[in-house]
Amino acid sequence: VDPGSLPQDGYGLCQLLTLLFGYAYVLYVASNMISDGSELLLLVPSVAGIVGSCVLPVLGAVPDGMIVLFSGLGPDAQQQLDVGVGALAGSTIMLITLPWALSVYAGRVDVEHNKAVYTRNGKKAQGRVTGVANSDSVRKGGLIMMVTAVSYIILQGPAVYFKSKGKDTDQVAQGQKSFALGGLILCLVFFFGYLYYQWRLSLNADNEVAEQRHAAMIIRNINQGRVTLRGAFYYEFQKFSQPTADLKYTPVPKSSQELWDELPAAARKRFESILRHFWRKIDSGAAGVRLDELNALFTSMNERVSQKYLEDIFRQFDVDHNGEVDFKEFVVGTTQYLWKNSVHATDGATASALLGEEDERQGGEDGEDAGEDDDEEGEMPDDLAELKPEEQQRKLFQRSFTTMGLGTILVVLFSDPMTDVLGELGTRINVSPFYVSFVLAPLASNASELIASYKYAQKKTRKSISISLQALQGAACMNNTFCLAIFMALIWLKGLAWEFSAETIAIVICQAAIAGISCFQVQTMTTIALVVCIYPACLALVAGLEAAGLD
Repeated sequence: VDPGSLPQDGYGLCQLLTLLFGYAYVLYVASNMISDGSELLLLVPSVAGIVGSCVLPVLGAVPDGMIVLFSGLGPDAQQQLDVGVGALAGSTIMLITLPWALSVYAGRVDVEHNKAVYTRNGKKAQGRVTGVANSDSVRKGGLIMMVTAVSYIILQGPAVYFKSKGKDTDQVAQGQKSFALGGLILCLVFFFGYLYYQWRLSLNADNEVAEQRHAAMIIRNINQGRVTLRGAFYYEFQKFSQPTADLKYTPVPKSSQELWDELPAAARKRFESILRHFWRKIDSGAAGVRLDELNALFTSMNERVSQKYLEDIFRQFDVDHNGEVDFKEFVVGTTQYLWKNSVHATDGATASALLGEEDERQGGEDGEDAGEDDDEEGEMPDDLAELKPEEQQRKLFQRSFTTMGLGTILVVLFSDPMTDVLGELGTRINVSPFYVSFVLAPLASNASELIASYKYAQKKTRKSISISLQALQGAACMNNTFCLAIFMALIWLKGLAWEFSAETIAIVICQAAIAGISCFQVQTMTTIALVVCIYPACLALVAGLEAAGLD
């Protein structure tokens, strides 16, 4: 529908708003489909590292990037760029202010002597001063965010210079072309450099955001009955097997202790964290679990075993023969169970002699829950439960690419009309399309980041608040590199003019303020009140600078 063809009256405005809400909802659903589809790939360890550290951040920026792209492709591209800049500025500023403040509020604990107290009583947040601790990763994330924001200056400096010389729009556009190319190159250098940095972190399990997403996705899909525990960890254990003459894999004999020791540190940490999630749901508070509780544990992880086989598992898990299996025994024993069953068996009930000789058990330190306790649970579908682990992985691949593909198609199809609607709405209410896009576009494209960061922070741990804030910083870095690179390309290729000095100043000042706050030892509620004020202050700053004559 061409929004300009709608009646120029109240009825036409209602139709325009209907289109706006409809397109916004489609983009919101499409953004979630891209996110959900890509996160399914986290269940495939062979690609999980690159997906969590590189693919997910990029796909999260796709909706904003498409709005930016289509704002510069139409016949009136120079005017429509206001919509693209509004989406970019609104997304960047909104992400590191409102969701940031909500995350700190959700994750607040007592603060004593300028230190956050992450104890049971401290998490009640009933003290005189409450807040959260900033980790070294958050401080580093703030610095990286500011470094990537340098790209704005490459184009903004020449824009101010040409305007000061009295050049018109066409002359400014012509003079900026070479600078736009330089800015594009710098954006791409920052973009791939950032992705490479995140990928390197993921290799050493230092990428907290990627690791958290990986573990949470496994938990969610097990809870929702989409995959079994064996299916989720199939490729983690396949390398401990060797091919036979008929190209089928048979397990290489190993004790549980040997197998546990040979797992990569990242896999051990993630595996233990996931098992702890299910353990906490079953454990009654005693030293360990009994046979019936072990059965409930396996059922909750979609592992169907016969009663006879379960009794055999329990005896071999219970190394000290005290009638209970403690958490360390459960973790190392389950490792052996998965290895024995992940390659050639489709159901634990059909395997025999599945556990070898057991050495003295070893487990990790108590950690934090990797997933949400309130995930929706469902029974394992019969068609999936009966599949071999490798077939489950294949199904997940198909589902992932189908979901991502459909979401991407929807984003591409509806970003262009969304841009037209935002521009037309600004014209009809006599407000610059920049302000309309600044406020409304992020609600469609970034709502999922707001919800995810808030839910992570609610766990009230040092790690969860660090992950929540780092994710928001990462989203800002994607806007500074991926989305801004699209702008630079449009200006260079189409000969458009960058006339957004006020908007650029607001974006850079906002990021500088949040980067400074990231360097604090703690963030208190006073700090958060300041963060909330930054959002409307940026809008007011843009309006004030434009009123003063700055473009």
